[in-house]
Amino acid sequence: MTRRSPVGRPAAPDAPVAGPGSRSYAFLIDWHIRLLAALAWILAALLVRRPDWSPRSAAFWTLFGPPLAVYLLYHPVVELAMRGQTPGKRYAGVQVVGRDGRAPGARAILIRNALRLIDSLPFGYAVGLVASIVTADRVRLGDLLAGTRLVTRAVGPEVQPAAASPAKPPGDSARRKLRS
Repeated sequence: MTRRSPVGRPAAPDAPVAGPGSRSYAFLIDWHIRLLAALAWILAALLVRRPDWSPRSAAFWTLFGPPLAVYLLYHPVVELAMRGQTPGKRYAGVQVVGRDGRAPGARAILIRNALRLIDSLPFGYAVGLVASIVTADRVRLGDLLAGTRLVTRAVGPEVQPAAASPAKPPGDSARRKLRS
């Protein structure tokens, strides 16, 4: 079974905007990826070196610097590399696109993700959720200022019509098994 990859193909300018459910689903998948990467680093660092809990020490930043970088840079770096998607977005069937339906540029992705901090206030992405409900394009503040949208993309197996043979109609063998 093959999956259609939306990477590289522009979305239709009128592609449906992703709702709060698919946005949240994609975010939770990506959040778990970031969490696992950060925990793996911290565990490896603790096994290699005894921690120094002073924020002024190099050992502290060796332990917590990379997880902080993963947290802050995951979305912009991965969205740039995957042309508007992250693993979570791909799995949820959504993609960030510009107003023209093409993958956004670096500037748009950086603006969109810099405002992620505001969209997440006061907790649970409340500002972003309200913005995605009340704005005309159903987008969060980061998307609004970056000129991007999160749209629903087709994923899954490519559907091709089956050519039915006139000699053997579909489902004929199943009917024979039921009669026996």
